[in-house]
Amino acid sequence: WKELNIGPQPTPKHSFYLGYGWEDDFKNKPVESIIDMDLLGMANVHYIVSTFRLYGKQIQPIFEPDVIENTKDLREKLNQKLDHIINGGRLFIYKLNEAKPRFSISSEIIYSDEDSFQENLRKLGIKDSKVIISEQFKDELDLLVPGQIESINDHNITIISQHADEIILNVEVNQPCLLIIANSYNQNWRASVNAEDVPVYPVNYNFQGIPLTQGVNEVILKYQS
Repeated sequence: WKELNIGPQPTPKHSFYLGYGWEDDFKNKPVESIIDMDLLGMANVHYIVSTFRLYGKQIQPIFEPDVIENTKDLREKLNQKLDHIINGGRLFIYKLNEAKPRFSISSEIIYSDEDSFQENLRKLGIKDSKVIISEQFKDELDLLVPGQIESINDHNITIISQHADEIILNVEVNQPCLLIIANSYNQNWRASVNAEDVPVYPVNYNFQGIPLTQGVNEVILKYQS
C-alpha cells in the first residue's frame, strides 16, 4: 500500500473484498450488476481488490495500473497474467462510496426464520439501523432489548484497543440496545459488559451482537479457543 502511494494506509477497521470471477463476466457491466454492493457495505467492506478493471457508480478508483486491455496478443495477455501471479502486479483497488462502520448500535430487531433470513437481510440498506436475528433468540432478547424507546442517535463508541483476538470498547448509550460488531460470529468469542459475562448473538447472519444497558458500558470481547 505504501509503495503504491495511494493515500492513508488502511487500519484494522477497514475490510477488503478480494473477489474472484471471470473478467468477461464484468466486461462492460457495472460492478453493482454482478456484486450486491449493499451487502458488501453492510459487512464493513471498504475496498475491492481486483485483477481487472471495474466500473460502477458505487465505487471510486484508488489505484488502476497501466495495462494493455482488450489486446489480441495472446503473449501479452499471458505476460500480464504471469506478472499478477508472480509479482502481485496488475491489481486494481477501488473504494466503496458507502460502508457501515465496524462498530454500530441498534435497538430495532427483526426476528426471522431460517428460510426468510437472507431475503430479509437483502431488504436492509447500508443506512438502515435495523438488524436481522434468528427468531430462536426472541424471548431472551425481548428482556434485554425491549424495543426502541427513544432516538438512539445519542451514543458514543470509543475504541480502547483492537486486536485479532481481543476488542475493548467504551460505549455510552441512552437506552438498552445491541452493539453490532462486523466481526465473524463464532461460539469461541466471549463477551463481558462492565465485568459481567453476556451472550454474543449472531446478527445479520454472520456478525456479532452484544446487549448493552443504558449508560456507560465497558465491553470486552475475547476469542478463547
